[in-house]
Amino acid sequence: MTKNSLFKNSDRKVLLGKITAPFGIKGELKILSYCQDPFAIVNYPLLDENDDPIELTISSKTAKKTSTHDTIITAYAKGVEDRNAAELMRNVEIYTLRKHFGANDENEFYHDDLIGLDVIDVATKNKIGEIINIYNDKAGAFLEIEFDKADKEKNLDKIESFAFKKEIFLEVNLEKNFVIIDVPEIIIASAKINKDSKK
Repeated sequence: MTKNSLFKNSDRKVLLGKITAPFGIKGELKILSYCQDPFAIVNYPLLDENDDPIELTISSKTAKKTSTHDTIITAYAKGVEDRNAAELMRNVEIYTLRKHFGANDENEFYHDDLIGLDVIDVATKNKIGEIINIYNDKAGAFLEIEFDKADKEKNLDKIESFAFKKEIFLEVNLEKNFVIIDVPEIIIASAKINKDSKK
């Protein structure tokens, strides 16, 4: 088994950035980079939404933060030599293929690998939902789950978010496309308190 066979749809496209606007008159582009290191976007074979290749060269090692905390870099694209050509690149999304990321160490995961995984309840061993999004805040990473149905007994709405911690997500199995969840006792206890208060 090759390492890429562990990844679901290793040939699927992963969004790395977006060309937001021209910069100057010589074909330079402003690029919104989604990479942790914004300049690492040029380290991957890149393509657009139509699968046409994009070859970028960083034009400045200075990244700028927007008012929404996004990171903008500037770069040249092969074949784009003036502002008119750069205007045609506005809003073009930049992708690579998942297989180019390679494998992570144990217990480390790319966010993109987790989206779409089935969520299995540790108690019943049944599928109860699916991971639909991942986001970060000051407390760390959170997984957003869409449950098959709301569960009033456990105080769970149709969509809930949980901290991505080992004590909550007991197992992550990319090969078999699932995670096992142990819903935090504090959530279940809250449901019980609310239920008792209505008696």
